[in-house]
Amino acid sequence: MISCSKIMEQEIIPNSFGEFPIAASVGATKTVNNGDNTISWVEGDQMSVIYTKAEGGYGNSTYTRDAGDIFNGTVKGAGDKMDLYTVYPKNESVTTPTSVLYTIPSEQTQNGTGSQAHIAGANLPLYGSKTNVVKAECMPVIPMHHVAAVIDFKITNNEAAPIKVKEVKFTSPSDMVGDFSTDLTAQSLSWKPEKAGKTVTLSVAEGAEIAAGAYAEFFATVLPFGGEGEYKFEVLATDADGNLIVSEKTASKNFEFPAGACTTITYP
Repeated sequence: MISCSKIMEQEIIPNSFGEFPIAASVGATKTVNNGDNTISWVEGDQMSVIYTKAEGGYGNSTYTRDAGDIFNGTVKGAGDKMDLYTVYPKNESVTTPTSVLYTIPSEQTQNGTGSQAHIAGANLPLYGSKTNVVKAECMPVIPMHHVAAVIDFKITNNEAAPIKVKEVKFTSPSDMVGDFSTDLTAQSLSWKPEKAGKTVTLSVAEGAEIAAGAYAEFFATVLPFGGEGEYKFEVLATDADGNLIVSEKTASKNFEFPAGACTTITYP
């Protein structure tokens, strides 16, 4: 399971820069959550590498996973020294690391009780950087960091009979899903809402049954935020006869959702 203290961060190793072909085949952009505090690269994973060019300005190259943590790609027009900025999933529209758009989906889907398979890939974007990379450094190591925070909704069934959870909805006083831009050259990242929202909706594929008196866990990713304010929880479930049960709760809380960490919220 994902650690509710810290998700392990990845390191990626781009191949030596210069003009060289992409070695790995192009595949779906995704990562796999191993369920043991780690996120692993899979075949076909791709990211964008933004780099400084000798003539000025920046280039954007797609790097594709070869094996292990090694990514291969082509960097054209670089000098003997450059700065590297990595964006996962890949984003070919990025023209400068000072304005990079990331998306945290407002609608997410979990497959069954406690599943964390969806806490990966596009739902768990990453970034990294390394400056003053010299040509002699043929394989620079770039630590990758998490953009998103993870919320663990721990839902207890207080009914006298089993229920099947269909959907969990969480609304905060701050923008936490949608599109946000940031400056990867900054020492500390800040996020500018571009097309953002305050509600994340987690659908549960085929529903997840919770026995009377038992609990189940449901996971969603959001942009890191924190502070005191009014938060709203909504749980849609059905009883044994298929009747819809809608449970709502509004509370004033002081939550902190830091990047790369999993924060548990109990309900009701």
